[in-house]
Amino acid sequence: MARTHRLSRRRRRRRRSLRTRLAVTFAFAALGLSASLSAVTYTLVRTNLIREQEGSATARFFADAQFIKSELVDARVIASPADILEDFTTPVDTEAFLFVDGDWQGRTSTQRFTIDDVPPAFEQRVLAGFPTSQRFQFDDDTYLAVGLYIPAIDAVFVETFRLRDLDGSLSIVGGTLLGVSAVITVAAALIGLYISRRVVRPLEIVATAASEIAGGRLDTRLDSGGDSDLDSLTRAFNQMADALQARIDRDTRFASDVSHELRSPLTTMRTSIELLQGRRDELSDRGRTVLDLLDADVKRFDQMVRDLLEISRFDAGAASANVEEVRIGELVLRSIEAIGEPRFPVEIDARTAATIVAADKRRIERVIANLVNNARTHGGGVSCMSVVPGEREHDGTVLLIVDDSGPGVPLADRERIFDRFARGPASRRRGAVEGTGLGLSIVSEHVRLHEGSVWVEDRPGGGARFVVALPKLPAGDVR
Repeated sequence: MARTHRLSRRRRRRRRSLRTRLAVTFAFAALGLSASLSAVTYTLVRTNLIREQEGSATARFFADAQFIKSELVDARVIASPADILEDFTTPVDTEAFLFVDGDWQGRTSTQRFTIDDVPPAFEQRVLAGFPTSQRFQFDDDTYLAVGLYIPAIDAVFVETFRLRDLDGSLSIVGGTLLGVSAVITVAAALIGLYISRRVVRPLEIVATAASEIAGGRLDTRLDSGGDSDLDSLTRAFNQMADALQARIDRDTRFASDVSHELRSPLTTMRTSIELLQGRRDELSDRGRTVLDLLDADVKRFDQMVRDLLEISRFDAGAASANVEEVRIGELVLRSIEAIGEPRFPVEIDARTAATIVAADKRRIERVIANLVNNARTHGGGVSCMSVVPGEREHDGTVLLIVDDSGPGVPLADRERIFDRFARGPASRRRGAVEGTGLGLSIVSEHVRLHEGSVWVEDRPGGGARFVVALPKLPAGDVR
């Protein structure tokens, strides 16, 4: 049993094209890489900014501590620590505190906050005699507190510095990195899309070649174009195409040869049957029954041979349409008269009465004859035939519709019924129907030569409806 690899419809709908997946992969890879680099860069920049400002603040603190020490040593007798702090000049957003004689002293003129606003852990550690620095938040700003015990004056000196514009600088850096990441991601997606086109292009060429072979152009081959990476694919595809063409040619020649060889004995058999029919009265009832069965089977066999010859011409690529401009309504009426079937309703829409199509009369007549015969054989006869203009998805076409009053065609068989030797459910019962099994296949081939389409659907009210869509000539192309 042949193995087929297929995806469910739901999964096929979910899966995007290969180009899209490659582009998305490039974009996500670039996004991940740029995000990682941005995070590392942001961290390094933040660390360096903080380290730089803390270093500058610490240097300023020790200079101020030296000044306070000298001022207290020289002026302690004539000035209090509070007076020295008031006269102490510090940069804006900087506060200074002294712990002297068991009490904290600070400036009252420009004081933004008190020592109580500094973290308690910092205060405890610096009072314990340890040099200490700590960042803390106050009024949504970041401050650095630095403290030191000065033995010469038996005092603790604390100074706080606002880390100016740290948040603003980090916001600028973060926004810049975010913008760069977005640009890199978009650029990577575009690069991925470009590369995917270059990568997928050979697959598209292979798909196009495969479609051409499936459409009957068996001489289609691939050219590697000098790409060493594609040579093995090209060779394998061309070898497959060669083997397929050779196999089809052999099968076509065999069918054609067999069909031709059968013509001679069939002619002899038909001639013999005609002679027997001429002396039918001399035969017994049983003999006449056998003669009728033989006559019907020989006619069916003769029709099958004709159909096989027709099919072999399609397979060999020798079939071509001898098209001419015809009025489709007149062609349909003439074809029905030539069939000689019992009369059935024929409805020609007024909009198609003068519609011109480019058609091979013989082939269209064969299409109509086969559809009518199929309805007679499998659908209880034709209930109505219509010629109407195509609408919506079939705009620009004229539709030939053959309705029957049979059981209809199940959904599972509506595509397979146009295959060779395919029959409907009724034909699976021995002796239930007659026919060669090639009629609808020949219809499909004839319609394809006219660049049209054929399908079967349910007829309103029950039964099957076979529809042939033929392209009509634009008004400007009619000569």
